[in-house]
Amino acid sequence: MSAISLKINNKSYSIYCLPEQVPHLNRVSTILDSKLKELNKQFPTASQDHLLVLHSLLMLDEFEELKTTIKDEAVTETINSAAEHIENLAEKLENLYHLNDGAA
Repeated sequence: MSAISLKINNKSYSIYCLPEQVPHLNRVSTILDSKLKELNKQFPTASQDHLLVLHSLLMLDEFEELKTTIKDEAVTETINSAAEHIENLAEKLENLYHLNDGAA
């Protein structure tokens, strides 16, 4: 494990992680730093803890929306696949009907 220092909203945090995680943690901490600075502009008297709670709530809200979107897309894909399967079956039944109709 390696110890890295991440500076978020002008405060340093020491984090232990695997060496291969360092680039990713640096990337996401930069994003977090930017988001907290945006929130700090909107709420200049808010404490660091308050800003972190606000940002966490915003992230969870976005996450829940994305989960709903993914579920909706999966349901739509399933419905479309079922509809296509039904259309194929209907076409086969129609072909069988015409074959039997011609044989009679």
